[in-house]
Amino acid sequence: MNDSSTWMHRHQNKLFWVIVFGAFAGLFAVAAFDSTTESDNDRLQRLRESYACPTCDGQSVAESQASVAEVISAVIEEEIRTGATDVEIRDLLIKQYTAEVLLNPSSEGIWAFIWIAPLVVLAGGSVAVLLALNRQRVSLSNSKVLLVLGFTALLVLGIAYGMTQFVGERGVNDLITGDTE
Repeated sequence: MNDSSTWMHRHQNKLFWVIVFGAFAGLFAVAAFDSTTESDNDRLQRLRESYACPTCDGQSVAESQASVAEVISAVIEEEIRTGATDVEIRDLLIKQYTAEVLLNPSSEGIWAFIWIAPLVVLAGGSVAVLLALNRQRVSLSNSKVLLVLGFTALLVLGIAYGMTQFVGERGVNDLITGDTE
């Protein structure tokens, strides 16, 4: 190759990685600053789907026909009407019905490991790939290492953000992934 084509090839490769990195950064920014508003009815339905009926086996309040599910639904509706936040409603329901009312494991205490483990595995896997590439003596320029680490950081942040948005959420007819007892 002549000097001109080598120069062009190197810059195209760098441009590709800059575009990929920029696209992920842009997607993360859009997801982080999504400002869609939800109506009270949509919020009520989402919250009904987010809590378990304490007397039913694996059913959400929205799915259950039990009287306790109707009471919980009425409590949620009243709390929304009075302006309570989702966290305040969650705390009230846990206080009245214990943690049994949660469809997903809590993100506190030992249960935090359930939510953190995928991030640790992803970060560890990225480090293992970089070490394997170095062991095979593949030449990685500083810019490529920084791009890989930056991409990994964005991916981990995106997953962490997504997990924080969906902790305690489960849709109607979705399977429960585990038991917190």
